[in-house]
Amino acid sequence: MSIFVALTVYATITDAREFIAFSTLYLVVQSVIGIFSAPLSTSIAASTAAAGIWRRGLIGQAAPVVVGLILITAVAAPFAVSLLSQEPPKASASFIALACGATVATDAVLGALAGQGKTREVMFGDAARGVLGACAILGFGYVYGPLAAVIAVTGSELLVTLVLLGAVADQRRFRRRGRTIDHALTSTGVASNLFIQVAMFAHQALMSAFYGPAVIAAFTIANRFASFSILLPMLLTKNTVGLLGRAAGQSRDAFWQAFKKYAAQVSALTLVTAVAAPLAAFLFFKPLLDKYPPSGALLIVLTVAGVPSALATALGTFCIVRRRLRIWLASDLCFLVVVPVFVLAVHAMDLGPVIAMCALPVGYLAIVLARLPILSTQGGSS
Repeated sequence: MSIFVALTVYATITDAREFIAFSTLYLVVQSVIGIFSAPLSTSIAASTAAAGIWRRGLIGQAAPVVVGLILITAVAAPFAVSLLSQEPPKASASFIALACGATVATDAVLGALAGQGKTREVMFGDAARGVLGACAILGFGYVYGPLAAVIAVTGSELLVTLVLLGAVADQRRFRRRGRTIDHALTSTGVASNLFIQVAMFAHQALMSAFYGPAVIAAFTIANRFASFSILLPMLLTKNTVGLLGRAAGQSRDAFWQAFKKYAAQVSALTLVTAVAAPLAAFLFFKPLLDKYPPSGALLIVLTVAGVPSALATALGTFCIVRRRLRIWLASDLCFLVVVPVFVLAVHAMDLGPVIAMCALPVGYLAIVLARLPILSTQGGSS
């Protein structure tokens, strides 16, 4: 919510050109985070639920991932931003790698807390990082510009990480019995999320190439409102994966009972936010939507996309807990294929950016269809 408010205010008080520049930087950061954060956090949560955790083990195994992604992002970021903005690469864009690393580190610690069942600490961490990140984006962005707004998130994330690290239980006896990170789950998750984020980045790059960089800013505005239908299920998943993991270890009936409750909660949250988000946007933020056309139409498309996306998230959680890793990976590969092909087909038929944005709900629907068969199968690895 805090980030939503900050981006809304920032988009309102700044000129369109500056917000377009911010949107391209922010999109690259979100793409990198999307590849690494969820699988690392989920793996740590699942492993912690089964074996406990030790702070030194968490740091020792998560740190190489964080350092590696910072180095890779620092090299790739200027070219990624250039592709989206249709401008020459700028070396200064490499600094956004710090924000990527800090955010992934925070998610790793939150995953450890979620696995220990410390839901209040997880909620506090998410709230704190949201408030501090919002202040950083709005304050530094308004005074120093788009790049400073993105880099400033680094400090807020690091502060939250250090505070939360103290809440991770010092359970040394578990260090010898279990691993902090499930490497098979993490590597599959990184590959799976890589498919998703490459598809999303390709989608935005094609949209920018075909319809101009301004569509990135319109997407950022629309996605802030539409993301409520995706954000709440994601937060619920972060707090539930440990519970599902423990239920799976008890009995099949206990797991199914927990999963059905989780799926019902995800469905309810998605339906409520899918109605409330666009309604609030058009009632209270119509001037902002008009400032960045066609964000109003894109909002409708992205809100619709939130429904299959939430279903895909629920089924993905099933894949994680029941170790259906190949199906998880293959379904996200479908998304990678469907989304760019859809955009290219729409452009070839000259149907415009709003129809091209429909590639996302179609892509999420492809994931759901690919994962549905797991509900009729027994557990085990696939």
